[in-house]
Amino acid sequence: MDKVVAALAAQQDELSSIVSSLDEAGWQHPSRCDGWSVADVVLHLAQTDEMAVASLQGRFGEVLDAFTAAMGAATSSDDGAAHLVASERGEPGPTVLRRWQASANALLAELRDADAGRRVAWVAGELSAQTLATTRLSEGWIHTRDVAEALDIDLPPPDRIWHIARLAWR
Repeated sequence: MDKVVAALAAQQDELSSIVSSLDEAGWQHPSRCDGWSVADVVLHLAQTDEMAVASLQGRFGEVLDAFTAAMGAATSSDDGAAHLVASERGEPGPTVLRRWQASANALLAELRDADAGRRVAWVAGELSAQTLATTRLSEGWIHTRDVAEALDIDLPPPDRIWHIARLAWR
């Protein structure tokens, strides 16, 4: 578990290094995610990190209720995520950054204290804390690339994606 948490921390650092010096025009730049700005992508990561923290704290039901309410007429988790981002869109980039960094730090703290095999609730059922950490790494890696491509930043594939490949293989 320590290795995947360290990989997640490195992934968060990579995204932070990209967005921490953006001006508001950079935050509003369209991302690779259709209809989402760079700020929207980072907001989405904050929202889903907050959900993961709630899961690790045994509060996932209350967060899932809010997520379900925000989904409106959505027919998939992707549509639900889009509705959730739309419901909170509009904060300045630095505010979004602070929210994401707080949620990312809280997630790392919860994961460092978690038993790797403990089962926790998630959107599609239960999974181990270690698998939750790996899925957060995966989402962070994917969305870091969405942001980097939008800003014309070339990122070589990091070694940490080994954890993602291993989960996919399993």
